[in-house]
Amino acid sequence: MQEWVASDGVPVELMLQSDRVLWTPRRAFVLGAADRGDDLVNSLVTFTFFESRLSRLEEEVFALLGKVSHDSHLTHQVGRRDLRRWSDVNDITRRLWSFRACFAAIEPRLEKAPLSLSGQARRLYSELFVIGELADRCEALDGQLEVLEDLYESANDRLSEFSYFSKEYLLEAIIIGVLAVDLALTIIDLFVIGH
Repeated sequence: MQEWVASDGVPVELMLQSDRVLWTPRRAFVLGAADRGDDLVNSLVTFTFFESRLSRLEEEVFALLGKVSHDSHLTHQVGRRDLRRWSDVNDITRRLWSFRACFAAIEPRLEKAPLSLSGQARRLYSELFVIGELADRCEALDGQLEVLEDLYESANDRLSEFSYFSKEYLLEAIIIGVLAVDLALTIIDLFVIGH
């Protein structure tokens, strides 16, 4: 069983009283007293569920961080060609809000073992949280989300301001054109037709 768990990566190994636990994000093994086995397995399953959601979120956020260098100019200076990116920027902004909501839901569940678990199982959960450096991972993810949220909200603001400015500018140009034609017709009417 140790080889099976280790085939998934270097396992975390814990000794809790007389119980031995080996854990990786996809495999686990508990060797110990039968009367505590179910509770320890429940602890591992619960922890693994939330840790895997955190891992998926980290991967998705990391993928978005790769776009920062491509999109950072949108936070301060945009042009007509950049408006083509507006729907993508809106989509990323929506995704970031869903990431933030997901993170807000899983972070407290990772930090504190469920009270439904026994003391030994909660200890296992807490040990995995510490050994897996999940507090550091949560802090890093929170910072990454904040950077991305600031960037894409700012980009969204700049793009919308530029879009409204462009439409307003066009409308003003049309109004000025109509007024110029009206003035020209008035002048023609006064000087040409009036004589």
